[in-house]
Amino acid sequence: MKTKRGTMNFKQPVLNLTPSNNKSQVTIFIILAIVLIFVIAIILYNQGQFTNIFKTQTPLEQIAECSQEHLQEAITLISTQGGATNPTNYFLYQDNKVDYICYTNENNRPCKMQKPVLKTSIENELEKYTTPKIKQCIESTKTTLEKKGKTITHQNPEISIELLPNNAIITIDLNLQIKDSESTQSYKSINTDVNTMLYDFIAITSEIANDEVEFGDTETINYMLTNQPWLQLEKKKQSEGTKIYTLTDRESDTSFIFATRSLVISTGGVN
Repeated sequence: MKTKRGTMNFKQPVLNLTPSNNKSQVTIFIILAIVLIFVIAIILYNQGQFTNIFKTQTPLEQIAECSQEHLQEAITLISTQGGATNPTNYFLYQDNKVDYICYTNENNRPCKMQKPVLKTSIENELEKYTTPKIKQCIESTKTTLEKKGKTITHQNPEISIELLPNNAIITIDLNLQIKDSESTQSYKSINTDVNTMLYDFIAITSEIANDEVEFGDTETINYMLTNQPWLQLEKKKQSEGTKIYTLTDRESDTSFIFATRSLVISTGGVN
């Protein structure tokens, strides 16, 4: 007798993975979208810097940019030192040598102007600081071009700096010629500029110095409330009679610092 075997049907379980996979894909897409938005925002915010990565500068642009950097260095330096790159008659304030704009070492007497034409004096200081550095910019660009097979000629550069409202203009006279096998490019001069409040600071500094000569002091509040609403002006008196003035542009937060010593009252009478 044959024994009939029963047939057992095993039903394979069905795994439904679709919802879970969809969720994972959606999560990945969301993350990628956030990252993409973040990257685009950075690019738009720093569009100038992003463009510069791929932009090839001309020789003139290279020299101009290098010159701007050194002029900005000079402006920052003299702005903390009373308009001098290497102060000689100064008051040491917070480890900075702050040059006197108006000074007397006598008590009970008004100060004398140390820099009667302050704007010209500061322009000369800027030129003195930047000239050797700008010449290095030119030589560096020349070396780079010569390595590319170009021939570069120029005269000894004459560099001048002029301060204007909200600006400092650099003019480099050099009669530059760039030659290669196909063409010759000639440039009589290179002009570039740096944004700065130095001109305005100088104008106010000169007014304060005139007050120091005539009255031995000045009322700082008048400049801020009536004449120059953009200006923050501080005056700090030192123990031996020196006054440190700090002029600050409220918008850019840039400053100019200088010293005066005038009409210091002596308890012992006139010296």
